[in-house]
Order: sequence, then C-alpha cells, then structure tokens
Amino acid sequence: HDAFFIFEGEHFSYARTRAAAARYAAWFIGIRDAELAAGALSRDEQLRVAVYQDNGPEMIFALFGAAIGGATLFAINTGFVGATLVDVVGQARLHLLLTDSEHAPRVRAVASELSLARSRILCAGQPRHGLASLDAAVADAPAAPLERQRIDPSAPFMIIYTSGTTGLPKGVICSQLKL
Repeated sequence: HDAFFIFEGEHFSYARTRAAAARYAAWFIGIRDAELAAGALSRDEQLRVAVYQDNGPEMIFALFGAAIGGATLFAINTGFVGATLVDVVGQARLHLLLTDSEHAPRVRAVASELSLARSRILCAGQPRHGLASLDAAVADAPAAPLERQRIDPSAPFMIIYTSGTTGLPKGVICSQLKL
C-alpha cells in the first residue's frame, strides 16, 4: 500500500486521498450549483472556500477537492485572529469557511462580524461552538462519479495570504496552471 502522505502515524493512500478529494469536489460543486440557482453566483464565478486550520488530511482533501471541482481555495493563516481574520474573510468574499476544533473558538469569537452566514462555517473533527460539522456535510455529498469540470488554466486555484508584516495581509493568487 503506497502512502501518498502520512499524518500522525496514519497512512493515506493515493486512492483514499483521491476518493476523499472527489467527495469534497462533489460537495463544492453542489454548493456552487445551489448558489447559481439562487442567483448568488454568476456562471463565470468560482466558489470561494477558505481553510482556517492547521495542515492535515482535511486541508489536503479540500485543496484537491477545490482543484477537481473548480473552486478557489483561500489558505488563511491561523495566526490571524480578531479584526485581521474578519478583514481577510471580508476581502475574500467567501462562500464557505472550513476550520477545525482547535481554531473554532477563534472563528466563533468573530462569527457575528463575518460577511458569511454561520451555516457556511464548518468545523472538521468534533464540531465546537455551535458550528456545523464539516465531516457530516462532506459525507452527505453525492458519491456519484464526477463529470469532468472545464477549468480555465488562468483561473485562480488558491489564494495564499501573506503574513501582513508591512501592513494588512494580502492574498497572493496561484493559478490552475501553476498547480
């Protein structure tokens, strides 16, 4: 069994990682389709998903799921708290914010100030502070094979936020082509 990555002693094969990423992609596509139907997203816009958590399996699954599903992933530095976190989330104009139980208290502390419905803030692992369960949401996504998504190579794949040492944090765009 070839390990694609190992996290805290647990081996994740290529097949297991691909299956989990496909589940995330299906979930992202379902949310994008719902946003399109509601008129909250235009056909040429990508779903914008942030991860505010330490590196781990869910981060990798979300990263690859975004690539497969044509979403833009925003990697938000977990050192950002309070007003800085609110500002970065506002800049990103997010549709989803994914966190973990360790960082959920920081998100919950500013949840009322975020430009994002609380139902769109999900927590991996044991949900905390009234946040929805990321694991349950992804598990409910369809398991059907994904249709190939047409993705513009110049489209943003991931936005990584700088540390903000010379001012407020700024997003650095990484395109699909760079992936």
